[in-house]
Amino acid sequence: MYEYCWHAATRYGDEERPEHDGDGLSEQQREALQMLASGMKDEKIARNLGVSLRTVSRMLSELMQELGASSRFEAGCARCVLGWLD
Repeated sequence: MYEYCWHAATRYGDEERPEHDGDGLSEQQREALQMLASGMKDEKIARNLGVSLRTVSRMLSELMQELGASSRFEAGCARCVLGWLD
């Protein structure tokens, strides 16, 4: 196990940073928004992204806060107006 971890490790600071486009969203945030817009529940979004349910909840809360939305519906309307979804 140690050998695997040692060879799979990266130097501190060398980790990949999330890609951001002009909308300021990472690819993971964009995918989560798209899945949410298609009607998926948080649990399924978490499974598809390979992250925890808590991570999805936090990510969506941050997006709602960034949009100034108090509900998911309001966030959906705002993201459509901003052109964040096709």
